[in-house]
Amino acid sequence: SNPKNHMIDQHVIRIKAADMPALDLGDSDALRIGQDLFVIGNPLGLEHSVTTGIVSAFGRMGGRIQTNALINHGNSGGPAFDMQGRVIAISVSGAVANYAFEGSTVEVPQPGINFLIPINQVRPLLEKAGE
Repeated sequence: SNPKNHMIDQHVIRIKAADMPALDLGDSDALRIGQDLFVIGNPLGLEHSVTTGIVSAFGRMGGRIQTNALINHGNSGGPAFDMQGRVIAISVSGAVANYAFEGSTVEVPQPGINFLIPINQVRPLLEKAGE
């Protein structure tokens, strides 16, 4: 498939509870290439892991932010923060390359090329879920 045509899934889970702590949301439009960030997740089932990186590029794969912060299986859906602790994106995936190997295609992860959904794309969904 053509990566330029990837659609971003729009799913939000609503939890009915009171007095839940909330994370502050940042402004993903204010990010700059080279800016530091960190991602929290559970890669490969390893709970409460943190990885760091920088903003590498914008507008990749349907408007995603490219980063070199490691995003392994289990990090997807976790928050990405600016250095002030504000959520600036949601981690979604790492890049893979397809190689032909013994008559079949093999997907090989490409270290250092990972993607985030900008929080400004997510914010309308969060506001709608809060209605």
